[in-house]
Amino acid sequence: MEFPDAARWNARYEASEPPRELSPPQVVSTHLADVGGAGSALDVACGWGDSGLYLATLGASVTLADVSEVALAAARARAAMLGVSVDTITTDLAADDIPGGPWDVITCAHYLDRQLLPRLAQALSPNGRLVCAIATITNLERHERPSARFLLERDELATLVPTLDVIHHSEEWRDNGVHEAWLVARATR
Repeated sequence: MEFPDAARWNARYEASEPPRELSPPQVVSTHLADVGGAGSALDVACGWGDSGLYLATLGASVTLADVSEVALAAARARAAMLGVSVDTITTDLAADDIPGGPWDVITCAHYLDRQLLPRLAQALSPNGRLVCAIATITNLERHERPSARFLLERDELATLVPTLDVIHHSEEWRDNGVHEAWLVARATR
């Protein structure tokens, strides 16, 4: 099945090379270093797969989900180079159901869909964690992109997942040069 945004994202990934080094967002490596073989993880809008591949190196059972088959193919190749196994699914998360689940961990980095985040919260297993790194409107002070449509308002992120218990939330300029909101939240059901 061809998704409406797939051609645009496939072209974008075809025009660039996957990173040589695994570089998950710092919020993922800081707050999920204890995952180990603790269960299942879903990396949504995974792109090159850095968050999910990092979790796979720790022993988690990982599924990478993205609209771009080009990105997923590159992520599978990166997984093979790292000696880890991951499942991949081509999906348009704006329109499709959350794949599988329930999930012990869901990561969402550099992708904002305000309707998706509450659905991700519902897809967590009891005590499952949602970990997000998403740029905020403050990012426009230094960068033209992404546009305001794809940026969080100040202190918005935690309000998008009201059913979760927030473990960590912060907003600041990060080492990657982006003003990001970080969220780590746990399902309490």
